[in-house]
Amino acid sequence: MDDYQIMWPFNQNRVLLGEENDDALLEKLGSILESMNATHIKSKQYVVGSQDISIDFFKIGRHRLKVINETYAGLIIKGHKHLISVVAQKIKE
Repeated sequence: MDDYQIMWPFNQNRVLLGEENDDALLEKLGSILESMNATHIKSKQYVVGSQDISIDFFKIGRHRLKVINETYAGLIIKGHKHLISVVAQKIKE
């Protein structure tokens, strides 16, 4: 297990933002994270059978955010309750 995973809290919340192949949604999320001064920490990619899974780790202030893009599951953000609430609200705007 890498050291970074240990820093993730066990009580993370998650929000499904939409379809994994929605390019406009992905672009909007990228713009939102940039406007929030998110720092990209690292990326991981997996292929499991017919599923592609990409996970991007970000730091925003003192909180961490995980963006998961998974075939058949969608685009999911995971992290501190308040942080994902703010990001999800900005997506709706």
